[in-house]
Amino acid sequence: MNLVELLSQELKDKHFTEFEKVRYIYIRCCQIFSFDTKWHYLSLFKDRDLKNKLANKRFDIENIDEYLVVCHTFSKYILKPLIEELTNLKVDLEEGEHTILTLSYGPHIWELDATLGDLTRVKAKLKTNGFTGDFPNSDIVVDDIDKTIGYIRHNKDYFINRINGNNDTEKTESIGRLLASSDCKYHYADASFYYSFLAFAVVPSQHDLTYIGDDYKFNKLIKLENDDTYFNLYRKKTVYSLNQIDKEEYNTLKRTLKHE
Repeated sequence: MNLVELLSQELKDKHFTEFEKVRYIYIRCCQIFSFDTKWHYLSLFKDRDLKNKLANKRFDIENIDEYLVVCHTFSKYILKPLIEELTNLKVDLEEGEHTILTLSYGPHIWELDATLGDLTRVKAKLKTNGFTGDFPNSDIVVDDIDKTIGYIRHNKDYFINRINGNNDTEKTESIGRLLASSDCKYHYADASFYYSFLAFAVVPSQHDLTYIGDDYKFNKLIKLENDDTYFNLYRKKTVYSLNQIDKEEYNTLKRTLKHE
């Protein structure tokens, strides 16, 4: 995928300000890329060089063939060069334990920090948390820009009202159907967030934990205390799906997979 060509075409007939273009690029990149969950579980993998591989992976914005990122790779190799290629604005890379971008626009400084949640929140069509200005109520400015660029967001109630069921098992199955129709189903970080975001609201008695195989396959094992039923969120073919399992399989997976 040539991101420069793609976004240039999308922006061609839009009458956006330079800052509105920045916001548009930010949203589109959050839709395209996902956080690499392996970063949070480095200690569980045998590959001791994995941290360096993930942190130093290089991306070519004119030839994207990998869509999993961490903060450094996303900020340095994707978002910064795209903004500077497609707008007349310059952004600064702030590196440390966590890498973000800062942008001076008018009298204010803006922080662009997508990898602490917005990569997923945008796919779920939620309000972003990582695009913020250094002044009170900068979110109101972002709200107005989102209306201009056409980013339609929903609040939690929008999703909760679409969850059906008379018990926790039926509600969890309903969450699974919502996940299957969402853009969060392709990578674990997105699917896991989507499930937890909704489950904590409507199935408060559930317990879940991430388990991992040696092959980097992620499983979210879920126990519903009220119903004594069990689910596994895992990849089937090309997408993650939520599937009910029996107690024996649940316990077997807990014994054989790794967790922190």
